[in-house]
Amino acid sequence: MNPSEVTLCHRCGRPTPPTDARCRYCGPTLWFSSPPAPSASKPDRPKWTWKVTALSAGTICAISLLYDSALSRNTHRYLESLQKEFSEVQTKHREASVALKATLAQKLSALEQQHREQLKTEETNLDAQLSLLGKDQDTKRTAMRKAEEGRIAADDKRFEGLLKDDALWSGKRARDRREHEWKLRKARDPEIAASTFEATILKMQSIGSNPALDPKAALKEVAMLASPPNSRVEVRDGAQGFLIRVAFSLSSLDKSERGAVTAHDSASSLRRAMRDRSGEVMRDLYEHCGNLGISKVSVSCNHAVRQSYIPKLATSEERAVLERESLLVMDCLFRGSIERSRTKSIASWRDIPLTTVTGLMNIEKDTVEDVKIHPAARNKSRFFSGGDESDKEDPKTPLRFD
Repeated sequence: MNPSEVTLCHRCGRPTPPTDARCRYCGPTLWFSSPPAPSASKPDRPKWTWKVTALSAGTICAISLLYDSALSRNTHRYLESLQKEFSEVQTKHREASVALKATLAQKLSALEQQHREQLKTEETNLDAQLSLLGKDQDTKRTAMRKAEEGRIAADDKRFEGLLKDDALWSGKRARDRREHEWKLRKARDPEIAASTFEATILKMQSIGSNPALDPKAALKEVAMLASPPNSRVEVRDGAQGFLIRVAFSLSSLDKSERGAVTAHDSASSLRRAMRDRSGEVMRDLYEHCGNLGISKVSVSCNHAVRQSYIPKLATSEERAVLERESLLVMDCLFRGSIERSRTKSIASWRDIPLTTVTGLMNIEKDTVEDVKIHPAARNKSRFFSGGDESDKEDPKTPLRFD
């Protein structure tokens, strides 16, 4: 090992390679070590130089030991103070935990006591309510039982009276009641009318048989009663008697035909419905007005439609706008009539079938084919002439005869 490449330990003075951080012989660090020995090319130092160097190294070592000892004592005292403070903190933490547990236990006990008292109060209230309800139910059951017993006693008394009634068992009471009712029916007394229909029939018969009324006015009033609601009735003088014209709305007999809406998906189906409803109106008119001097009855079936003029060269957008802005009116789509001369062989209009009435009918107008029916969504109504779903009410325009 080259003497210039070694470091002398400040404690023992022995050479140590510069790569070592501590002395190989005594162990202290080489921070305060003497510089490396002079190279061989330089002249050797005097021996007293080594003594001075050793003395300085020993002094530095002693100072280092004293410093290490003082530092160790200070560190020991600091660790003791930290340990003492930590012990005090642990003691305070244990005391605080014990106090917190005691406080929480006290509050929990108070809450449990309050909950038990609340449950006891609610139980007392429920018992009182149940007691009141039980008494109320007992009172109602007693009242119902007494009422039932009274009704049974009244029925028993009434049945005993019926058993002792000779007029009932002999049938005399039933015969007397039937004779009284028959007298009222022969006299056309409104008292026997059990429905609005019967009351209307009796009123029409009373008007038709009243000689004090003008025949034309009486015929018009009877025709208005026999026609559907809100119909338009007109009575004119003819060569062989009175001519009755009635204009009615199909929606007055079928609510699904109200407004510019129809339940039919074809013109033939709609025409058949209008023909049958017109036949029913015709049969009712002849049944109640046939003996009042009429010569012909004409019935016009009206329906709400949208009327608009659409040019042939209009685009689809223009056509949709024109249809949407079209006017909603009541229009006569079907008209039929029956002359009195063709009904001489009919004894009772009430008993003949509807097909016979429609067979006798003379079709004077049929414009159902001219109406365009627009298909709507499935399972919904159909719309006339581009109408929308808001057109579900008949317009206020008058009904038409022609």
